[in-house]
Amino acid sequence: MLEPPLTPPAPPLEREGGAFVFFSYAHRDKGFRDRLEEHLSNLKYRGLITTWYDREISAGQEWAQQIDISLNKAQDPL
Repeated sequence: MLEPPLTPPAPPLEREGGAFVFFSYAHRDKGFRDRLEEHLSNLKYRGLITTWYDREISAGQEWAQQIDISLNKAQDPL
């Protein structure tokens, strides 16, 4: 009979707080972006990723500044 490990290893992204995913898309492709986010929902639920796209900019916020801030949070995939 196999014994379970004493402490299961945490996935690397959970230990580091997860990846930040910046969605860059043409507004005519919003449906594709929505479907992609739906497919990523399990990773979001588990805390492995956080997502952001331009529709999350609140009224009164400087849109270009918010995009720059969020883009700089995104992690390089390489």
